[in-house]
Amino acid sequence: MDKFLFGNNLNTLLSTNIDENATIIAVSTGTGILFPDPDNSKNEYFTITLSADSNDDNTEICWVTSKDEDRFTVLRGQEDTVARKWSQGAIISNRITAVALNQIKDKADQSYVDDKLGSIDFNPYYEKAGDTITGAMHTNGNYLWGGNDKTYLMGQDNTWFIKNSDNVTLITFDNGSINLYGQYSSFIGAKGQFNTITNNGSGKVTFDTSVYFPQSFVAQNSFSLNYNDLKLISNAEKVDSGSYRNTNSILWQFGKDTSMQGCIYFQEYAGTSNNLIFYASGGGNYYNYTFDNFGKFSCKSIFAETAISSKTITVNESTVQDGNVTIQSDNTTADGNGFIHGNGIEFKLTKRGVAGSIYLQEHPGEETALIFQASGGGTTKSMSFNNAGELTTDAVQTNTITNNNGDKVTFDTSVYFPQSVVTASSVQVKNNDLLLSSNAEAVAAGEYRNTSSLRFQFDNGSNMNAALYFQEHAATSNNVILNVTGGENKYDYAFDNQGNISAKFFNGTALQADYADLAEYYISDQKYDPGTIVKVGGINEITTASKGGFFMGIISTNPGLKINETIKNHPLALLVALAGRVPVKVIGAISKGDPITVSNVDGIAIKAKPSENIIGFSLEDKVEEDICLVECAVKSIGVC
Repeated sequence: MDKFLFGNNLNTLLSTNIDENATIIAVSTGTGILFPDPDNSKNEYFTITLSADSNDDNTEICWVTSKDEDRFTVLRGQEDTVARKWSQGAIISNRITAVALNQIKDKADQSYVDDKLGSIDFNPYYEKAGDTITGAMHTNGNYLWGGNDKTYLMGQDNTWFIKNSDNVTLITFDNGSINLYGQYSSFIGAKGQFNTITNNGSGKVTFDTSVYFPQSFVAQNSFSLNYNDLKLISNAEKVDSGSYRNTNSILWQFGKDTSMQGCIYFQEYAGTSNNLIFYASGGGNYYNYTFDNFGKFSCKSIFAETAISSKTITVNESTVQDGNVTIQSDNTTADGNGFIHGNGIEFKLTKRGVAGSIYLQEHPGEETALIFQASGGGTTKSMSFNNAGELTTDAVQTNTITNNNGDKVTFDTSVYFPQSVVTASSVQVKNNDLLLSSNAEAVAAGEYRNTSSLRFQFDNGSNMNAALYFQEHAATSNNVILNVTGGENKYDYAFDNQGNISAKFFNGTALQADYADLAEYYISDQKYDPGTIVKVGGINEITTASKGGFFMGIISTNPGLKINETIKNHPLALLVALAGRVPVKVIGAISKGDPITVSNVDGIAIKAKPSENIIGFSLEDKVEEDICLVECAVKSIGVC
């Protein structure tokens, strides 16, 4: 029953605006202490009435269940009033309301019943509390009031009833049996504590549905369930994915010694699994054993004297001491490729989607092999060790391969070494290529990237080595680089995909070239076409030659030898043929063997007259009068 508390002339004001959903009401500072202090565990309340002013009939009644200084926790819209918005300054008062008045009336009526019952002499049926009941118990159908919870006891001879104020039977005691009925067929309440349920007779204790223990239930010696289930039910609310909630548990312990305990309970790991948990503790150690709804058992370690038999075992760490792990299979059926597979050990990174396994495989009549397999990113690769001592794989990644038995190590395709240096006394590649690859990413135009290298050095040679590798000079050329180092000197020789060799010096018996002229780079005053005759002058180093002046050379077309390449990247650097055969711009007809000189047009040659200075000789006939390129043999610097 609800118990209402009151005070005298208790009024205050609402200190903040509230809406119809608010359950915390703040009142004027320092006035909360004037109001009653309800104990919610005893169903105590006090009422407050909110109104705009003292004469306003538009009110709301709230029941205050607890208070924290000037903050009231309330049940809104009680006693047929409606919760609504209230503004700061609304009047709050502790008034007497209809529910509280009716409760007072009920208590007054019950006092009358008490007076009547108090006049009845129940001797010899029972005496004061604690005395022994003697004789048969008769009440002639009268009700006995049992307290504020309005429970009544009535009966006669061996049959007794506990009923509520509505005359509804809750429990019967009949010939040594206890029976519960209807919607009241469970022990439910704010406190239901059963230390013992004892039956010393031939009867039984019967419950139609269930017994509810709101606190811990203790069975001192034994507890028996006959043809029924023991249910441990929790009212824990649903949780979000990834969170846990637990039911009540069955707990075992020795008397009041809580240092050693065992318990079992059900757990929901939302969105993942449902688990039955076994918990054991003692000596400062504890552990939860988990049985989930996918058939998986999780624990720290398993100790078995003989063997563990399971379709799948998943462990974080496993130790086998003085024994073997045997993984066996009764499979005798070959797959489509003729192989029979045994069970294996599987490794997974479950959140990454990658896995690996080890298993035994038989190819009947051919071989037996241990297979190592790895998968990830949509690709699966395997490596096989067979009973003939052969390793078969697509690629091997290793730092060292050592064979002390004289046998051979065979690889179908390639061997991959992840480190920068692989040392071997000898390496033989038969009927295959030695591939040195790199996973260097593509680079922008003008930048470089290199592959791994083939390196040569002496074990006791300090800073003496040579390396050969491939290089991409993006959008320019692809090169094979030979790097030679010794002492403080080192040099990169470059062999590009256009047939060019770059080096510092050439030392040999002879130098051979397909093209003819010897050309040197000079800085010109502007760009000139191949075949143009030039001289020293202009704003830089060279300009077009004119008749009667000095002659230096011809702008080269395809030089056989280039020198002074240090300036070749200058925007006005041009190769000038200083000697040899070179195409020359010639105006007018000319025959093979005719001498040439500079014409009246700067930079253009013409057939020389007997009295003119000669700069070379034509090597072919030309009948056109227009300016054309004519192959000529030119001489060194001179006068035009």
